[in-house]
Amino acid sequence: MSDVTLLNNRLATLEKTQLCLLINQLVEKYPLLQSVIIKQLDTWQGEQVQESPQLPAHIDVRAVQQLASHGGDLSALLATIPHYLDTQQGQTALAVLEAVTLGTLDIAITTFHKISQDKANHTDFIAQANYIRLLSAVSELWADSFLKTTLSAKSRQAWQNKLTGWQTQLVHYMVYVFDTAIDALRFGWDYPPLQQILQGETTTLLWQETELDMWDESTTEETNQPYDADALISRYLRILKEKGNYQSYLYLAQADGRDYERVMMLLQLNRVAEAIQHYREGLYNTTEIEQLRAAFAAVGETI
Repeated sequence: MSDVTLLNNRLATLEKTQLCLLINQLVEKYPLLQSVIIKQLDTWQGEQVQESPQLPAHIDVRAVQQLASHGGDLSALLATIPHYLDTQQGQTALAVLEAVTLGTLDIAITTFHKISQDKANHTDFIAQANYIRLLSAVSELWADSFLKTTLSAKSRQAWQNKLTGWQTQLVHYMVYVFDTAIDALRFGWDYPPLQQILQGETTTLLWQETELDMWDESTTEETNQPYDADALISRYLRILKEKGNYQSYLYLAQADGRDYERVMMLLQLNRVAEAIQHYREGLYNTTEIEQLRAAFAAVGETI
């Protein structure tokens, strides 16, 4: 067997993440390879027919973690998370996110510590911003995953302990990125006040507006208040809409005083008379008024 054939056979056994890690390591050692690889990828992509992404049967978590810890490009991998969630593969999404988080934290904390010791250069500060941006995006995906995956109480608590532990590691460097994910865990769909609203049993606000310390656990526990209630309710609404739970969407929009979202949903459901009535009762900013006028015009109504 020739060396080329042997190499091809070995490469064929690699997972996608392992292959990405190998390419990143080669480019790091031989920088001139980068332009050659990019040129070939551009050629292939120009020839490809657009198809739905084919998801791997199983994820090599260690390879994902190594890719993250070596600073590899994770965008393509993270882009598969919504697809996993849409195809009822929430546990796979969580496994990938955990590997990405652990790998990224390893290298990010090293950089944060270097900066905290006044031993950083310009490149380190750029890296810090990139790590915070990446971890914030990952936190958003964590939140979606928790709200789209059925978890037992025990599993939810285990994930909350992990996320709290990761956040605690970052607090020392004044970095707060996992509050979004923790909110989704603490206030899932089975949260009793939320359930009452979604079933139309009450129109009481879920949470009153209050000033909270971003990472004062005792404060949030005492008030049973999320770190960002507005963002969490927006997430609830988006997921309800994606699932087609339109009546629950309307109940929640009403309870939270989201007049714009409520009227737009009524129009989408062709409940025009109700939309007109509620439009007259609501408050809107200039942009919302313009968008509502266009939406009403589309169904033959002038407001």
